[in-house]
Amino acid sequence: MSLYFYLCTLLFRISFLLIYEDQHDIINIATDNPTINLSSIYKDIRSTDPVIRLAIQTKIRDLPLIQLDNLLRQWIGHALRQTQRWPIHRLLRCIDIIIQSIDQNEKHVLRLPSLHKSIQQVLVVTHTSPSDVTAQAFLPCFTKLFERFSRLLPRKECQSAVGNLIKWCMESEKSIRLICLRGLLKPCFQKTLVQCDAYWLLTQQLHTIQTERDELTLVSRLLEQLIKYGRDAPIGKHAHTQLVNFSNAAHFHILVGVWENVSKTYQEQPLDIRPIHSLTTIVNICCHVSEKAVERISERKSIEKWQPLMYQAMRDFLIQSSALKQSLYGQMSEAEQSKETPWPKPEPSSKYKNETDISASLLSRILQCNSRVFPASQKIKTPLAINQCVLAIIQCLTVYISWPITPEDISQVGQENWTTNLYIDAETRAFCCVDAGLLLLYEPLFVILLDGLIQIVPHIPTHQVAQISRSIAVCIQAIWTSLLRSNRESPQISSRLEKLTIFLLHYNNAIDQFANASSSLQPLIWRPTLDQAKQCLMAMTSQKPTEWAPNVIDKAKRALISLEKATHHARACERLVSEDALSLVSPELVPDESRTGASTDSLTIYALLVRFISSLVNKTAYVRIRLREEQTLMPMIFHLLTIGVQEREKSISQRKEWNRLLFWSIDVIRAFKFDHVSLRAWITWTDQKLAKMNISTATATYKPSLCTILKLILTPFQQTSIYPSMDIWSSDEEVIITAIFLMDQLIVLPDFGKQIMETPGFLECLSKLLITVCCPVTGRSRRMAIDEIVNPDLMEYKSSEYTTELPKSIDRHGISSPYIQVLQKTITRLLTTKENIMVILNQYLLTSFFNPMLRTMSTQGTYWQDFFSEQIYERIYDDLQRIFLFTADDNNAIILHESTAIAISYACMDPSHWGLLSEEHSGGILYTNSVLGVICHMLVYDLEHTQTDYAMERYIIGRKVAAAQVLETMGTKAAQFWYRSPFQWPGKRDIETNTTSTPVLFITDDSDELVESTSDVLIPQSSSFTALLSNIYSESTVKPIRLHDVSCSGLRLLFSLLSRLKTRPTLSDAALLPQSISWPDVIELLKLADRFGCYDALYVCEQWILDQVKHRVVTNECLEGCVMLFRACRDPTANDGGITSNVWPFQQVVQICVQGLISHCVRMVSLKSFKSMVEDNDSDELSAFCDSIVITLKFGVIPRDDTVK
Repeated sequence: MSLYFYLCTLLFRISFLLIYEDQHDIINIATDNPTINLSSIYKDIRSTDPVIRLAIQTKIRDLPLIQLDNLLRQWIGHALRQTQRWPIHRLLRCIDIIIQSIDQNEKHVLRLPSLHKSIQQVLVVTHTSPSDVTAQAFLPCFTKLFERFSRLLPRKECQSAVGNLIKWCMESEKSIRLICLRGLLKPCFQKTLVQCDAYWLLTQQLHTIQTERDELTLVSRLLEQLIKYGRDAPIGKHAHTQLVNFSNAAHFHILVGVWENVSKTYQEQPLDIRPIHSLTTIVNICCHVSEKAVERISERKSIEKWQPLMYQAMRDFLIQSSALKQSLYGQMSEAEQSKETPWPKPEPSSKYKNETDISASLLSRILQCNSRVFPASQKIKTPLAINQCVLAIIQCLTVYISWPITPEDISQVGQENWTTNLYIDAETRAFCCVDAGLLLLYEPLFVILLDGLIQIVPHIPTHQVAQISRSIAVCIQAIWTSLLRSNRESPQISSRLEKLTIFLLHYNNAIDQFANASSSLQPLIWRPTLDQAKQCLMAMTSQKPTEWAPNVIDKAKRALISLEKATHHARACERLVSEDALSLVSPELVPDESRTGASTDSLTIYALLVRFISSLVNKTAYVRIRLREEQTLMPMIFHLLTIGVQEREKSISQRKEWNRLLFWSIDVIRAFKFDHVSLRAWITWTDQKLAKMNISTATATYKPSLCTILKLILTPFQQTSIYPSMDIWSSDEEVIITAIFLMDQLIVLPDFGKQIMETPGFLECLSKLLITVCCPVTGRSRRMAIDEIVNPDLMEYKSSEYTTELPKSIDRHGISSPYIQVLQKTITRLLTTKENIMVILNQYLLTSFFNPMLRTMSTQGTYWQDFFSEQIYERIYDDLQRIFLFTADDNNAIILHESTAIAISYACMDPSHWGLLSEEHSGGILYTNSVLGVICHMLVYDLEHTQTDYAMERYIIGRKVAAAQVLETMGTKAAQFWYRSPFQWPGKRDIETNTTSTPVLFITDDSDELVESTSDVLIPQSSSFTALLSNIYSESTVKPIRLHDVSCSGLRLLFSLLSRLKTRPTLSDAALLPQSISWPDVIELLKLADRFGCYDALYVCEQWILDQVKHRVVTNECLEGCVMLFRACRDPTANDGGITSNVWPFQQVVQICVQGLISHCVRMVSLKSFKSMVEDNDSDELSAFCDSIVITLKFGVIPRDDTVK
């Protein structure tokens, strides 16, 4: 332990000796530099010789620690006790040089208490009222303290000192304020200034000193630095938070007011650009960090006050850039201006460059502020300021690309009525004066100018954009020309130019300008739009709808509309083709039905794509031939057509969009109307060709042939059961019309006509279409006016329309509407072309064609029936007649013979031609070789055949129906003479009767039941019962009286009817027969009334039959009864069943029933009673039935001789 203590003591003594030796050396050194004191320092710093000032700094830096400490202590003493010799400003200058000389990395020096005391004493100065010299001495010293020894400064005292300096800037004299402001511009004060709320304080000071130019410049510059410092600070830090708070505060109103006032002053006297430059920067940054600041500017409608500043800045920039160009290249001669070679690139003059830089910077900041304020200004509706802003930007760019220019041209920038045509001269010189070097030198400014156009132009009314579109296109063309000529690149400028180009391709003036540009620019003009459209389509094809980018639909729409607009200009169309626009014609760009109709927007995109293709194909034969050879168009269009006709039936909401797609797809095919080679390829296209090309087709239950697709498009009314509340015609109008015109173009090809004939139900669909859409009497359709349609070929394209709507319509009149004429011409060609005669005869085509016209209870059906019958008669009747005569005796051509008879019947449907259908005959019509004879033979006899193929079975099934339809159609012509009531009430007869009421009993052979009546009922109404009940006949004494060939039930019905007739004045005719009575009962009652001479009862039965046949809805039961009545009541001795007899009592009721059967002949052939009559095969009965039909058709109503009862 003692040893340890001894060693510690020894080490302490050794350390003390070493320190003493060091101090002794320091003392010796100090004695070697006796001149280093405050007086010598002050003397040296006052010297103008920089060598002396540098020497004193070196001496202070080399001072020993003790001597430096003594020097600082000496300074502190003088600072605490200031004298006239040592005032504060001298002391500040001395401490300034001392602080500047101290090495900030010397730890021993930084630990000196005297240094800390000196710093505190310097900070105390801020608490006093300074003079000019004090402020001039203090600010450099204070700045160096912040720069070199900021970590030594106490935070609170430092913040207090800076706050006091701000007060100096606000409350002191102007000279002191300027000194302080210059000192505070040092970056080291920025953090502390922000902490001292300098944003608010300096803004208030700006409001106070607006007229003081020098001070305004310094304050705005200082505030600009602090604003930039807050902007660059990380989000969440105090500086950035303070900036946001200031931008949201009410003081920002004051700042904006100062900005407006200073901008107005600058416009009047543009002497110093610095204040307005700084203020514009400040406002721009505040708008960038705060939406509320933007709203405040918009609420003030400040844009109208400072936009003139933007115009002034544009003029300044153009003047200075023009001077800069002049300094670079000098004045060019006219010969040099005409050269297209690039200029040399000398170094720019620094004087002109600096001035141009400042003007460009100011203009950039104003434009940035404008772009930030624009969205909010749009809400408060300031269209005038917006339009002027766009016009000014265009003027600025136009003047810039048109150098050399005159001051008069520059002075017009910003004026609303700008009449200069500078760009015409510039374009004539091939923009040879547009220098890419200067363009790239001020690239940020031009990027902002282009961004301004991109932002604002879409919000201007369309007609105004159309007016300025050419000017913008010229500017784009000039900038691109300069970049290409100098082999310079600017991705930022190029990307903006591409966006503007895509937008401007909606306007005719811009399209014309771009189309006439040089060939080197064409890829830059058209390729971005084509690429954008293709990329969007590929994304929609390869991705699911949920994976699509948010703007993929909008981009595709914009691009496709632009391309379609361009195709309406011949030169632009050539440019598009040269830039491979046909690459968009690819089946790979069209997905399957699950993605095509995924949304309404996606359907719109594909409709726009097909519309573009349609417009392109319609322009040149070269495009059509190339697409035909490449074999990409047909599979694409067929794929879309196949999907469209299927998918549009699945969704009511998307039907309109599907119809647009179908419309333009059909219009593509119509473009090949003069190319018969291509038309043949279209009509022969099948899904097998798609399979060979490895292209998947839509899932369908039918082959996507053009004929099948047209049939589905032309018959939307067949789907009305799916959409009972939907007006199909109004939604499918345009598609149907363009399909009609396409069919008219294709009908010139014989193969297409055969395809229509061979497509089941196609002719019937065309017939229904005519009836559905046209009423020839009133000129109106069932659901819309047919005079509101126009041939799409005759329509003019309106460039101002940006929608994908189908073409609008113009007025026509009634049946002369073009598409109606086209449709009837097409059908007439189908039915009357000699190449189609055998196709028509081999199938029931005329039957199916005329069937809808027969079933339509309206005038349009009758009109078209007469029209086409007349056409067939005029064009091919002679041919049909020759075929009919040629096959008359050929047992192997029975089917053809019968089919020809059907065709001749429809050709001779006019009653004036009916004489050609029959011939004079002594026997029945059924046994003649006339047309009607064949028709009747088809109606009542089956065809014996040995073949069992499908065609034969189909013919046999429709054979009777075809014959029945001919007769029913003819019946519509004769029906105007039918159903006139020929029955008259016979009245009471004067017969001697016993008036006493005596019961009478009857019995029949079929029953043992007694039928009772009274003499007062029977005798007055029946001559037969009058004689029977008199004493003349022995039966009158028999009880009961037996009646032969009478049924018990029939007799009861007769007596019941006679009982009611006795009280006829009190009973209506409807109550005479029970409602439940059936046709067999009425027929039996009719025969009993005739047998017993009950003429009143006979009239009641006849009237009941007439009412049933004339009923609005004739039931099958009624038709069954008509057949039964004919069979039961016909005259067996007459060839015609008695309908022309003057003595046959049932002539009129038989005739009425025959008329009813003719009116519903097609339904008749399926009745059990008719089939039974045919199966019984009573030749006399069948012959009489056919003769009665023919006679009824030919002669209408057969008058009855009322004298014969």
